[in-house]
Amino acid sequence: MHLVKKKKIEFLQGQPMYRLRGDLLPLVSLAKVLNLPEQEQVHEVSNVAVLNADGCIFGLIVDEILDSADIVVKPLSTYLKCISAYSGATIMGDGRVSLILDVTGIGELSGVSSKVSKLDFNHLHEMERERDPIISTQEFLLFKINKGSKYAIPLCLVHRLEEFSLQSIEYSGTQRVIRYRDSLLPLISLNQFLGFEVDSQIDAEALLSIIVVSKGGRIFGMEVDVIFDIVSDERGIDELLKDRPGILGNIIAANEVVVVVDALHIIDSESARMACRKELPKLIKEVETSEQKYIGTILYLDDTPFFRESVKKILEKKGLTVHVFPDSDSLFKSLSELKPENISVLLTDIEMPKMNGFQVAKAIKSMESWKNLPIIALSTRSKASVQDQMSESGIDIYLEKLNADLLIEAVGKYLVKNIGKEYGTSRSA
Repeated sequence: MHLVKKKKIEFLQGQPMYRLRGDLLPLVSLAKVLNLPEQEQVHEVSNVAVLNADGCIFGLIVDEILDSADIVVKPLSTYLKCISAYSGATIMGDGRVSLILDVTGIGELSGVSSKVSKLDFNHLHEMERERDPIISTQEFLLFKINKGSKYAIPLCLVHRLEEFSLQSIEYSGTQRVIRYRDSLLPLISLNQFLGFEVDSQIDAEALLSIIVVSKGGRIFGMEVDVIFDIVSDERGIDELLKDRPGILGNIIAANEVVVVVDALHIIDSESARMACRKELPKLIKEVETSEQKYIGTILYLDDTPFFRESVKKILEKKGLTVHVFPDSDSLFKSLSELKPENISVLLTDIEMPKMNGFQVAKAIKSMESWKNLPIIALSTRSKASVQDQMSESGIDIYLEKLNADLLIEAVGKYLVKNIGKEYGTSRSA
């Protein structure tokens, strides 16, 4: 699900489009497809659900996102099966009947499939790559906490946006939690973590604004005062000024200085506190304090600019050469031009369009000249949830994204023996 600002919508041959992670996404209005009256007021931001209809990916514009639920699908009667916009129905918990949309049917009714097929996207993307091989626009969720500046979090880290009443808060010891989708959602006050004053006079009927972030298969709720909007930035995060732990740096958005919060660091710190862990494992401490430099060339595949930039900085600080790729096409094109003995490790994201990380790893391991290339997967998902796919694809190591210490430790396994050589490779004689 994405929040799309009206001014970000482009038109190509009359078809509304939204640029999502460097790709153009056709947009379809659900109200128009179903011949329903559209809301009269003009919205600056639209809710867009990204859907896949038999390989045709498009964005469905809806008025509001309510919730997700496990449902039992009941087929439509014979008299209604001719309505291709619906695939079935279900009975909700309150007894109401809700229709279930058919993604393929909506794609056909809107004509988006035929329209997209007529557009020369391949040529368009090639032109964009020639102009800018790696599109580096990053999106941030803008919000306010109890401080003068505006704050932001990289949008790629945001799982959901929620509002909860004060009455829904419960406690596990001293930790505030909310029962959320059959699990507990720990709450983290950004005001409290960053050392800002917490407003103690909150209206009992006020709703808490919560940014839900997923890390390592767990979800955490970051409590903020007000959620504003989504902003884009092409200049990257300026890391020069960060006066306290939990801050990544600053960006300029709408002619304002915006402070970027280090959500993953905050979650790591709060997770350690919740679990009463007083110190890090010895091995990680040694890596953290080590000033050792490495020699080697790393390939890094990730479709998200924020992660590409962040991981590249972590590795380059250790003296490594890093080549980043926004998609599998650009990676495989480079593999055909590179020599395996000159490459040390491939890092790959897991969740990507076109080919995911498991598919990329499997394809590389099937190539005779590249079958011995070490592959490290980086993801925000838990390792247990993808264990089977890891072994099938040939991935050597699976790590959480942006854990700098463990990343250097893992990469170092393939580089330490190559210090002093012209190229970093674990397969040199």
